[in-house]
Amino acid sequence: MINHNSMIQNYLINKKFWEKRSENYAKIFYPSELIKYSEGIKNTHSYWQYSNTNYVLLGKIIENESKKELSNSYKMFFLKNKMYSTFYASDRVVDELVYGNVGSERFSGINVSWLNAGGAVFSTPKDILHFSIKYLKTLIEKKEDWIDTKTGKSAKSTLESAYLKGFFRMNTPYGIVYYTPGLVPGFTTGLIYSPCLATSAAYIVNRSPLNNFHEFMINKILGNLYRNKEYITALKSKNSDKKYCDYVIPSDKFNFTNMN
Repeated sequence: MINHNSMIQNYLINKKFWEKRSENYAKIFYPSELIKYSEGIKNTHSYWQYSNTNYVLLGKIIENESKKELSNSYKMFFLKNKMYSTFYASDRVVDELVYGNVGSERFSGINVSWLNAGGAVFSTPKDILHFSIKYLKTLIEKKEDWIDTKTGKSAKSTLESAYLKGFFRMNTPYGIVYYTPGLVPGFTTGLIYSPCLATSAAYIVNRSPLNNFHEFMINKILGNLYRNKEYITALKSKNSDKKYCDYVIPSDKFNFTNMN
């Protein structure tokens, strides 16, 4: 489930979910409700497929195993990793809901899968970046198998897009890039890490067009560094990670995964 090759259907595909949500944007869906929306949906894929339902089921598994509410497990996780300032900005919380805007509509930004991602990037990007990159490097060092998002099988090379435990990996004109895109009503978030350019960044925007937006952001952030001669000169004086830079030929274009 954590690598999205479980073939469990995404509840977001169900039109009835969106009909219910449009009736009341502030409604908080219980996990059991979301799981029910995923039932009975015809499976049209036999390979990797991104599904929010996987996260909901994983949350239920954590609760069953820990005998605690998922929120308590999160709190313990944050404290264990010394993430003491991970919270929603107080001026965005109204009646215990985080709010954002889409067009002229103002409604709840709560969306089960990206609840923590959106709020955390909004309020404590430094905390999230620090932990995420540390975790990502651990996955890389362990040499875990990345899942090819076209075949659902173990990725054989870095030429194709792949997925592993919350991170996407793709080859770009700037070399290998790892990223996690997020979407909550009213906000689009993103976390990127480029080992070749030795940089990472988190961003969150409001009222943005979604079409090719993450590609635009990655191009802007990494492109500016790539074209900065002083930065590149300084970077070459350091010991680069040859596993990602010298042995991987950058692609001519971005190869984004279709998460739908």
